[in-house]
Amino acid sequence: MPEIPLTKVCVDCGEEKLLSEYYLDKNGRPPCPRCKDCYKNWHNQYRRNKTREKKSLLSLVIPTSKTCSKCAQEKSLTDIYKDKEGKFGVSSICKSVRVSTILTEEKTL
Repeated sequence: MPEIPLTKVCVDCGEEKLLSEYYLDKNGRPPCPRCKDCYKNWHNQYRRNKTREKKSLLSLVIPTSKTCSKCAQEKSLTDIYKDKEGKFGVSSICKSVRVSTILTEEKTL
C-alpha cells in the first residue's frame, strides 16, 4: 500500500509545508494547491480586483440621447425602441423611422 505524504509543495511560494498548513478543497478532500498564507493573499487580491471591476462599471456614463442610424438625428432614448441586442439596451433606429419603414413594407405587400 502506498505511503501517504505528510508534506506538500505550495504552487505559489514553492515551500514544502505540512498538510495541516493547507485548506481542504470544496469537496472536503485534502488539500488545496496553495498553502493557507498564500491562499489568503490570493483571495484578498481577487476580492480587490472584483471591487475595482464593480466600481468601474458603476462609473460608466449612460447617455440620455442617441443618434438614429437612418435619419441621422439625435433623439432622446424615449424616442427609440428598447432592444436587448443594442448598445445600452436600445435600437439603432428611432421610432418614427421604424414606423415609416413598417408602413412602406405593408404598402408593397
